Amino acid sequence: MNGSQEDGSRDAQQNVDDLLATFGSGYLASLGGPYYLFLDVEGVPSLSSSYYTGRASTVAGRSAAITAGRVQVLPCRHAAQSDTQTWSSLVAAIRWGVTCKGAWIAHWLASGCQAIPEWESAKINPDVYVPVPILIWQYADACHGVCGFDCSVTNPAIDLQHDLLRHLIPPPSLL
Repeated sequence: MNGSQEDGSRDAQQNVDDLLATFGSGYLASLGGPYYLFLDVEGVPSLSSSYYTGRASTVAGRSAAITAGRVQVLPCRHAAQSDTQTWSSLVAAIRWGVTCKGAWIAHWLASGCQAIPEWESAKINPDVYVPVPILIWQYADACHGVCGFDCSVTNPAIDLQHDLLRHLIPPPSLL
């Protein structure tokens, strides 16, 4: 994720191809979309602007090209709140005209299962102003042990249906 624009584009092509292979373009087209594809940048190395530019520029174009425009996938970001380099790289890419439809912030208050905390922007927002909606906050990890799951909460200021849920893919068995 600290690579070149070409690296980001290549990885995006693989991610979109995997997404379409997993769910099928027919199923995705039947739901309407468009769909969010979050790039998870938790950890080292931090994201580079070049990599994100290649990735974000490829995500939507690739999905439209291989589905004849029936499925649209949109780039989003998931990263640690404290990773200032990653957030700064995203902001630089946005200034260059690159799209990011939303952010999922990882800022663990504790490890393990936790009660859902109140949304507090001061605890959640990165130190760098990010000009995209903060959609989700990951507030804990390792609920039920290291093989468990992370805990997240949605931003109460968004329209949950319009701004998030309609952009996620439900497994076919849940419909």
